[in-house]
Amino acid sequence: MATSRVDLLNPNPHTAYFSTIILEDRTAVIVNFPGGKTKIVWHKNKGKAAVTQEINQFRRGLENFYTQFDLALGQNLYRWLIQPFAKDLQQEQITTLVFIQDGLLRSIPMAALHDGKQFLIQKYAIALPLV
Repeated sequence: MATSRVDLLNPNPHTAYFSTIILEDRTAVIVNFPGGKTKIVWHKNKGKAAVTQEINQFRRGLENFYTQFDLALGQNLYRWLIQPFAKDLQQEQITTLVFIQDGLLRSIPMAALHDGKQFLIQKYAIALPLV
């Protein structure tokens, strides 16, 4: 079992750490930036049921990529997971995103999120912790 806390590690100066907390009535997206800066965004309309529905819909689309994939689903997820932090990511010159997700968010590839122009993986290196 790992005993190091993410905030105590010596992070790369171009890496941001995303984590989420999914509650019954809302979801928090927390981003830790280099230098100890932390930003939290609460989504009051994204409780457990809403997140579950959105994630399952996105996953089904990915599983049937050639017949049913809807890019809009990846854009919706991008809007509430990444977009609130886009200016910070640019200002901090972030090149790598590490995702430490809660619940069903662990089951989707963050690389498939889309900003309307490109997939997240086309803009950032993506990392997940070893479990």
